[in-house]
Amino acid sequence: MNRKKMNDSEKIDKMINELRIHLTDKVEHFQYSMIAKIPLKVHSFIEVMNLRMLDFSEAAQLLLKQDKVVPAIPLIRSLFENVANTNSVIKAVELSLSTNKLTNDFDDLITKIEFGTRYSDDIVSTNILTQIDKLDKQFKGVREFYDTLCEFTHPNWDGVEGSYSELDEVNHCTYIQKVITKEHPMISFFQACFLFIISIFSGSAEWLRNNLQKFSELCEADIKRNLK
Repeated sequence: MNRKKMNDSEKIDKMINELRIHLTDKVEHFQYSMIAKIPLKVHSFIEVMNLRMLDFSEAAQLLLKQDKVVPAIPLIRSLFENVANTNSVIKAVELSLSTNKLTNDFDDLITKIEFGTRYSDDIVSTNILTQIDKLDKQFKGVREFYDTLCEFTHPNWDGVEGSYSELDEVNHCTYIQKVITKEHPMISFFQACFLFIISIFSGSAEWLRNNLQKFSELCEADIKRNLK
């Protein structure tokens, strides 16, 4: 039986639904450990990030469907930043599990990711471009996609003149109109970026959820070892 092939918009809807399936309305503080706090921080982080990813994704998809492509681009770009920060936590958990030892800076890392800001010296947030570059080493194309999205997010030529005006040299005028619409060839690129980054998050979040119990046991063992 022939099945109709999903278009990119339908694929995005499917990925958004996967984020929706994993929604939770609360995190139980002692679900993974009664003595270790780090598992709670990690658990809380991934569930909060899942909701943020869903919120941004739903908004971006709504804008795309309403033919407001350029306003959707900053939201898609933000998804890359969300995943870049998530990836730094994932890699720290992976390293801890592979060495069977909690990395020395894990608590500092998760604290900066969760509570870091640019307006306080108490807990300084991490540099997002550094995290984007680290993610790109794992998933080639991340930095290229991100930089292109930035060109449309910032008030540069692509995001302003190139998106909202069209030169007519024959009639000696410039038309003020939306150029980047659902009919523009670039829509395929933006949807590809969208699908690419949601897919990375979904896979990473699933891995983390599957390994949280094992990671929690490692954190407890680390506490007991330091008490000796």
